[in-house]
Amino acid sequence: HWERTEKNMIEPIYYLIGVSYGDAYLNCDNKQSHYCFRLTAKDKAFILKFKRCMELLFNRNFKITKVYNKKYDKYYLSVASQRKQEVRHIQMIKATLKLDTLDKTKKVQILKGIFDSEASITFYNRLRIKNGYRYRSPELLIRIAQSKEKGRANKIINGLLKSFKLKFSRNK
Repeated sequence: HWERTEKNMIEPIYYLIGVSYGDAYLNCDNKQSHYCFRLTAKDKAFILKFKRCMELLFNRNFKITKVYNKKYDKYYLSVASQRKQEVRHIQMIKATLKLDTLDKTKKVQILKGIFDSEASITFYNRLRIKNGYRYRSPELLIRIAQSKEKGRANKIINGLLKSFKLKFSRNK
């Protein structure tokens, strides 16, 4: 049961922006009047969290649908908005995002959205040496899904991680 209280209230717009850097599809095409913000995934808990954020932000109900992927012969769950004002709202906030003006809570919500959609922690076999100690280094891997936004997404992720004193490097 989801209650909107000060204690458990998440910042839905910032979480959704984080997800939009990963698995979510965000498209505002004014020429063809096509507006869509959609998440399609196998993870039901992730879909439910995305749905809750959409409902909190836009104050209406969203439906979870089953989508069949012919290529992989699998069913996925999907939640979407195709309302122009909703999609444009998310796109506008995402486009004008300034990290230096955000408080820690909002930054955490963006990172949660990114991590829920694309991040994984991996231990590489490569040993590192620091102060005479040998250790295996955990690395956080984040895959950016939308290629046309990779440059901006890398800057946003780098800035977010730096604000929490974490290092960022990019695989080429």
